Amino acid sequence: FKTHPAGLQKIKIKVEDAKHPAATGFADGTEYQDEMYIFRDAPYSRERLHIILSIGEWTNTKLNANQERKDGDYAISWCREEGKGRVFYTAFGHDPKVWKDPKFQQHLFGGLKYATG
Repeated sequence: FKTHPAGLQKIKIKVEDAKHPAATGFADGTEYQDEMYIFRDAPYSRERLHIILSIGEWTNTKLNANQERKDGDYAISWCREEGKGRVFYTAFGHDPKVWKDPKFQQHLFGGLKYATG
């Protein structure tokens, strides 16, 4: 990753693939709080990754020039195929409260379901 704002951030989630099992539990505009990572331009690429969730809006955070991505693309969950396997990634899970949240649990189990076929 490139950086992240200090502390926990509140965001509104943008569901990019509502049919993906890892999207279960979230709807467009769901407000969520966790530590959000901002990824470098490379190797992050929508051409190589299938984006599941992204940040639709930062609700309590003003990014500085060093944190902003030029393309405004803040993906937080994706998957991809690698050889004969599957990879799932989520940026959620830094705030201990998230692990007890049913929405996150559905997201995590959906991603594991995808990764294990």
